[in-house]
Amino acid sequence: MYRNASYNPREGTVYLRTWTEDGARIDTEVPYTPYLFTEQKDGKDATSIFKTPLKKHYFKNGFERNKFVQETKNPRLFGNLPVDQQFLVDRFKEDVHKEEFSQFPLKVYFIILKLIHQELSLFRSLLKTRLTLLRSTIR
Repeated sequence: MYRNASYNPREGTVYLRTWTEDGARIDTEVPYTPYLFTEQKDGKDATSIFKTPLKKHYFKNGFERNKFVQETKNPRLFGNLPVDQQFLVDRFKEDVHKEEFSQFPLKVYFIILKLIHQELSLFRSLLKTRLTLLRSTIR
């Protein structure tokens, strides 16, 4: 199973990174075209959860997709995920029921830092030490 996915909008690819059981790194580059759906009366590509017709729009990259989202007059957008998440859903939606898909527990961490300007220099000096401790703790 893959450990990291990152989207490269210039190349229109997603990099998947993992490793073998022996610890050898495996990097895979996969072409990917971002898309989303809009609710339209003449849509024939899908049906929304509200049973309305949807039209699928493809984009050259994530920038064009985001521009479309900002400029569209249609408030009904579907499948409007960040590109890397959209790729993961498309790539692995059939695998979620396989035992090997969930053999390693998922760890998600959110760290929120609020700093006052005067504390910033102190924070920078402590950051490297604390991140090392945090990495050791999370493992």
